[in-house]
Amino acid sequence: VGKEQMDFSKPAIIIANHASFLDILVTVMQHPKLILLTNKWVYYSPVFGKVVQLADYYPVMEGVDPAIEKFVDIVKDGYSIVIFPEGTRTTDGKLKRFHKGAFYLAEQLNIDIVPMLLHGTGDTIKKGDFMVMNAFMTMKFLPRISPSDKTFGEGYAERTKSISRYFKTEFEKLREENETPRYFRQRLRMNYMYKGPELEWLALKESRNEKFYTALDKALPKQGTITEIGCGYGFATYMLHFTGWKRNIIAIDTNEEMIEVANNCYSKNEQLNFVCANALNYAFEKSDAFIINGKNLSLTPEEMKLVLQKCKTNLKESGVIVIVGKDEVVSIV
Repeated sequence: VGKEQMDFSKPAIIIANHASFLDILVTVMQHPKLILLTNKWVYYSPVFGKVVQLADYYPVMEGVDPAIEKFVDIVKDGYSIVIFPEGTRTTDGKLKRFHKGAFYLAEQLNIDIVPMLLHGTGDTIKKGDFMVMNAFMTMKFLPRISPSDKTFGEGYAERTKSISRYFKTEFEKLREENETPRYFRQRLRMNYMYKGPELEWLALKESRNEKFYTALDKALPKQGTITEIGCGYGFATYMLHFTGWKRNIIAIDTNEEMIEVANNCYSKNEQLNFVCANALNYAFEKSDAFIINGKNLSLTPEEMKLVLQKCKTNLKESGVIVIVGKDEVVSIV
């Protein structure tokens, strides 16, 4: 996306986020005249090491200052320099602090900075993993930032902070655009692998229910505390967690076996809390939203009225109550 923003005939410092070793491959395949600043493990890697050394990539562990003259010659030859300013790969998709080296180098060489957003590489091959997942990768170039552009401040220290904020804001926009229920189909299924053929088939069926999950996701806030009543095996819980990474979800169900399964999925983290309890006597936390998942509940009209009243009592200001029927959002209070 936006490849026209990167004129490869004009050298620049290209900054990119880092989530997978695939970042190196998808970056260098863009143009022959690219040089990477690599860390120690890449430079001495048994897979990439010799290629990286023969390509004259620079090991950043030696520092940037000693090689300024070398970079001047590289830029004169028409090469752009790719740097991952986080310095290491992230494991959760959240961008780390940007180091100043890339911005210092751009200042010393007096060349443009081109932010390049990489999305989906970490979901294709995660750090420390060797399984290639069926994922969708996006590379997005943002407009060039020239040395004379004072929008991002003066001096490399100030520009590091402001360009970092700009980069992270644009990356969050790209995440929201790309990370839909369709994007997370395989991740949802993989959480229920090796839990029996019946459950695997049910997970496959649920992963295809994109229309329902899209409607449910849009009905709920993207962050805050969400309480789900009648979570079952946790299909909706996990999908809402994937599409809203700032949500904290409390999921309740009376079926102990289902709660046990939901608690033992590999995507389970501290933002998800599965509880075996009856909604009629469970002490709800104050929440930004409540989901009443009707297809997993067996409540009489009177009991449903009591649950609704409890939800209203514990609903934060401007909160919502979403009532779900059979694979559809039927009511929003």
